Amino acid sequence: MATQYAVDNIKTDWNDNSLKSANTYQKDMNMSPEGIKDQLTSDYGGNLLLKKLML
Repeated sequence: MATQYAVDNIKTDWNDNSLKSANTYQKDMNMSPEGIKDQLTSDYGGNLLLKKLML
């Protein structure tokens, strides 16, 4: 029950998470905007939807 409550009540700002990840990829890995988009939308980068990216 506690797990279901947590899932039902989680508040995640996907845009903020995407932006923070993109900034990290750019700063620490010197990725291009296209590389960042590919990473964030891949299975390894969270498989985020393109419409949720803020690039």
